[in-house]
Amino acid sequence: MKALTIFSLVLASLLFSAGASPLSANIDPAHEQGIERLAPGVYARESAAIRIQLLNETQFQEVIDLFRNRQPPKKGRGFSDAENDCFALQIKTERSFEDLRIKEKDFPDMKTEKGISVIEFFFVNEDCARK
Repeated sequence: MKALTIFSLVLASLLFSAGASPLSANIDPAHEQGIERLAPGVYARESAAIRIQLLNETQFQEVIDLFRNRQPPKKGRGFSDAENDCFALQIKTERSFEDLRIKEKDFPDMKTEKGISVIEFFFVNEDCARK
């Protein structure tokens, strides 16, 4: 599990150093991935959503539960991680839909008491993927 955490931190730092920081004001929205609904109130970027949807039913539900039971960022916005022995999620939480460059009408059940959140990255422990 430590390898997944280290890998996610390395990946995030590489993306940020390459200028792909999601917090940067000069992001071209056309280059951002779309957002897909996985379950009521659970959304993910396209690349993460595709990988999550390929899981078996039990694993899929485990990811949904992991997302729903996460701790929101301390300041109410930013990135947080949720992980267990098999999966790791990097979740972005914002206070407004404009911060994610989306419209509320397109994502009616996205706003929860934990904020407006989307799974940005999804990682699988390969030992679990073979089950």
